[in-house]
Amino acid sequence: MGYSVGQYSIPLFWSGLHVILAFVCVRFPSMAMVWGLVALVASIFMIYRCKNAHDEAGLCAAYYAALEMVLRVSQISIGYEIAKYAVMLFLIIGMSVENGGGYKKNSAWIIAIILLLPSMLIADKLDAEHFEHVRFSVSGIMVLLLSAYYYQGRSIGRLTYIKQLSYILLPILSLAVIVTLKTPDYADVTFTAESNAEMSGGVAPIHVSNILSIGALILIIFILLKQNVFKWTSLSYVILFLFAFRIIFTFARSGLFAMAIALVTFFVLFIKNEKRRGDKKKYISVILLGLVFFVAWENIDSITGGMSTNRFTGKDTLGEQKEDVTTGRTALLEQDMTFFIENPVLGVGAGNIADLRLAHYGLPHTSHTEYSRLLAEHGLLGLIVIIIIFSQFFNQVKRTRGWSKMFLATFGTFALFSMIPAATRVALPLFLFGLGFLQIREEDYS
Repeated sequence: MGYSVGQYSIPLFWSGLHVILAFVCVRFPSMAMVWGLVALVASIFMIYRCKNAHDEAGLCAAYYAALEMVLRVSQISIGYEIAKYAVMLFLIIGMSVENGGGYKKNSAWIIAIILLLPSMLIADKLDAEHFEHVRFSVSGIMVLLLSAYYYQGRSIGRLTYIKQLSYILLPILSLAVIVTLKTPDYADVTFTAESNAEMSGGVAPIHVSNILSIGALILIIFILLKQNVFKWTSLSYVILFLFAFRIIFTFARSGLFAMAIALVTFFVLFIKNEKRRGDKKKYISVILLGLVFFVAWENIDSITGGMSTNRFTGKDTLGEQKEDVTTGRTALLEQDMTFFIENPVLGVGAGNIADLRLAHYGLPHTSHTEYSRLLAEHGLLGLIVIIIIFSQFFNQVKRTRGWSKMFLATFGTFALFSMIPAATRVALPLFLFGLGFLQIREEDYS
């Protein structure tokens, strides 16, 4: 099948505005709070006013999920996980106000949500502190399940789908600019083969890496599909270089690795379905994309004295191979499995893992792998949730074709892989998993 479809470009005004907002937020961090609140209120108003006739809920959820790391690097005080609750709120409102729609919903996602409830009540005492731990523990997986429930059974035209994805790129562009502006002078930084919050806006590098990698992933796909969403092809490559530069500079491996695996998935399906095998421009694009990342890598390796290569190849600062390249995550996973084996039915209870880990192992850490967390905190019910997620994903991949199959497999692969090292700390990968279930029509009459 071919992939010819109408063109959509983000208006230069909106691209420029998000660059300007990035500069303003660095100079006046409180403006990020205004940005977040205005986007929240305006989204709710638009969804209600339009009755979600054109998936305004999904569009607003996509934008706000991408905005999450902008709010975090600006260190605003409207809530660390405000994006997760905003995404869920938008989707719930959208489903509540839309006029019918006839969307065939899959009850498996609701069953998965219900299965999370029993373990939320397991605690020595039910108080505000326990509620906070529970909220932090389950909010992420709830975003994934609710997003999948919202999107499965819906359909959208190709051009409209491109528009929706392009609006995810705008806050990510702002994030890349903010992180760049907040980066200290390289001469003042002592580079090692460890991730460095100084190079990622002062927040967890792994989360910045994940969000920027999603931006790079979407932009690479657009380039291969010949969609100049940033008006000109040259501008798309410049922005992609910015994303690549900042991703590598976080020294956080999960985002880059998840993107690489997702891209392999996309390439396999893209080539399989591409009839125009003689289109030489396609191969030129692949070469240029590789060149962008190579130039970014070489520049960073030169700046850091080879530390980027050490980091991404599992070596320490001295260039020697590390025994544990997972930076302690394997030990946390093993501890989670021990808790699961000892508490197989309902687990240790949602939100209880950090306290129990501290008591048993002297480590005050929450789980970094979402799958082991579900097993440890929810027991066999968590195992059923995992089975539902994977079975629904693979069944949907088998049933779809064309763009629907490509984007579902690509976004699902990224999300499912990112939950291994980064759990469900940020909303965008989880929302993208659900977005992948949206069916993309060849015609565009949405």
